[in-house]
Amino acid sequence: MILAAMPQTAITQETLSLQQRTELLDGTIYAKFFSWQELQILVQHMTFVSVVPETVIFREGDRGDFLAILTEGRVLIRKTCTRDGHDRLVATIRPPRSFGEMALLDAEPRSATAMAESACRLFILRQGDFAKLEQSYPRVWGRLLFQIAKLMSQRLRVTSSELVDMLDEP
Repeated sequence: MILAAMPQTAITQETLSLQQRTELLDGTIYAKFFSWQELQILVQHMTFVSVVPETVIFREGDRGDFLAILTEGRVLIRKTCTRDGHDRLVATIRPPRSFGEMALLDAEPRSATAMAESACRLFILRQGDFAKLEQSYPRVWGRLLFQIAKLMSQRLRVTSSELVDMLDEP
């Protein structure tokens, strides 16, 4: 898990009030699915951090245990091509999107590398906090899990479509 291993100068936890954190989460893709009170519950289970440019948030192949919700900045998602070993840009994440959802759910090795292209601010939801959310607020947890599943499904549809288009190329 790269995030915890980063020097304090690369990733720093921000101390914001519950109101400020809730307002920031209210500006993300998850906001429309939750009431204000539920957003407050969610932010109490998340850590809010700042990341300097060019910081590797996580690396392909590393064990993962968190998802991140970007509120500011840009994150590049890169994957190593098995054919030639070169890194390829597969996505640029901009607010109000999230990334790293698969590792939150399955704790498998990361499928890609995430690096801050610019200064970023993001929420981190770790597996342990996700489990605490399930125990304390099962309805909010279930709704969050459903939204993560929907996002992953939408991304898979886009990826499948792109794959078919590539296979049709001469």
